[in-house]
Amino acid sequence: MRLEGYKLKSYESPKGVWHYGFGHCDKKYNGQLPFKITYQVALKILKEDVEFFLKGCKVLLKVALNPNQMTALVSFAYNNGLKALETSTLLQRLNKGEDPN
Repeated sequence: MRLEGYKLKSYESPKGVWHYGFGHCDKKYNGQLPFKITYQVALKILKEDVEFFLKGCKVLLKVALNPNQMTALVSFAYNNGLKALETSTLLQRLNKGEDPN
């Protein structure tokens, strides 16, 4: 099953979580799903999500990463959540100064 990319219609993940657009999940819409979302609205929401997770990563991270490494970390947080990042071995190791490469 392909889960990445833009979805016109909302969809339920294998874990029972509803997503729409580029994988955005928002519990406030669970009673109104499924529904459709335009590509333009999905891009706007994706941009807001990326900004949210980037800020969260910067708060949790205590070391400098290059742009590609930061992109990977934001992707991890977007897909798993900031709480998962906060408690992850990945973040612990990065913050100890271990080489992420």
